[in-house]
Amino acid sequence: VRVSADGKFAFVSGSQRTEGVSRTYFDRLSLADAKRERMFEGKGNESLSLLSDSGPTFLASRQSSTEPTNHYWVTPDNK
Repeated sequence: VRVSADGKFAFVSGSQRTEGVSRTYFDRLSLADAKRERMFEGKGNESLSLLSDSGPTFLASRQSSTEPTNHYWVTPDNK
């Protein structure tokens, strides 16, 4: 969990099991009213790293037993 530079939001990442697959997510939580906005939901078990305290820009990494690690730059415009 990280708090935005302006103190209005917390950024939360985690994973939840859906249809037998563990899916990584990244949410923005308003500290004023506790409303959540899903900023990213992965297709599998990605690793997420927040890159900025001022907004939801982060790096997602994904790999499997048959694929090398791939990195994705994720912003609200290119979910």
